[in-house]
Amino acid sequence: MSQAAKLVKDLATKAVLLIAEDGPTKVAHQCVVPKPLVARGLKASDWAAAVSAVVGGKKGGNDESAQGSGSEVSKIDDAIVAAQEFATVHLK
Repeated sequence: MSQAAKLVKDLATKAVLLIAEDGPTKVAHQCVVPKPLVARGLKASDWAAAVSAVVGGKKGGNDESAQGSGSEVSKIDDAIVAAQEFATVHLK
């Protein structure tokens, strides 16, 4: 996931959520937001918090890159929906 995030950081107009099942009981996710989109209101740390709240986990990071994990593998689809809604609301 970290190599994909590095590639995304070069895209000034795209924010990305990477989310994956990491074994039968763990969800890993990473949010990457370029500076122009942070300035518009989407912060990776807040976005990761929204995803972590759905998958039952924790997060860490900063405005441009944040990651997290959780234990609710069955809620990955719900987390994707929540992430899309969060990004839509926060990109002003």
